[in-house]
Amino acid sequence: MPKILIVDDSPVIRGLIKRYLRDQSDLEAEIVESGAAALASIRQGAPQALVTDLNMPEMDGLTLLLTVRALPGLERLPVAVFGGGDEEGRRAALEAGADELLVKPFEASALVETIRRLLSPQPAPTLRSPE
Repeated sequence: MPKILIVDDSPVIRGLIKRYLRDQSDLEAEIVESGAAALASIRQGAPQALVTDLNMPEMDGLTLLLTVRALPGLERLPVAVFGGGDEEGRRAALEAGADELLVKPFEASALVETIRRLLSPQPAPTLRSPE
């Protein structure tokens, strides 16, 4: 089973996500409370996908995303970012390389679909010769 790492500072949101995944899918995830905890988990073994809250104290999701993207071998780790109404923050996350974006509040099915898209193999780019 793929390792999915989910990061959110809210105990309520972490509990809801855990319940979402248990009740609505066959997905399992490690759910941690901070960017620092996420980095510690990644150092133990790279996940196949990362889903992080954008707005967190100490290390926000954007900083976590940029830090992970700078780690050797994790430049293309599939990452989804979720957050509230901060349009500027969401845009910055996409510009920093987030693959998916979820806006809070989101439905359990949207989270599951997002994780499945992150885990699905991406088609290799094809080179076309000039005509």
